[in-house]
Amino acid sequence: MPHGKADPIILTDDERSLLDRIAGGTGEQAVAKRAAIVLLAADGLSNRSISAQLRLEEHCIGRWRRRFARQRIWGLFDRPRTGRPASARPA
Repeated sequence: MPHGKADPIILTDDERSLLDRIAGGTGEQAVAKRAAIVLLAADGLSNRSISAQLRLEEHCIGRWRRRFARQRIWGLFDRPRTGRPASARPA
């Protein structure tokens, strides 16, 4: 179901360079995938095209595209979670 026009992504040279490093790096895979989404969006691909290329749901593409448009690079990283972290209990 269409939700209107996708947020346009326009990158600075520094942002593109950093996103290229993140997307091609050996760090956290989820963040690398998000960087790849943003790079493809900046190249003018639609959410549907990015979804097909990366084999992700279209709503996920839109989520990360919107979050980058609002928060830039920092928006690609997970937010801190509330509550106590889970702990392993001895058997």
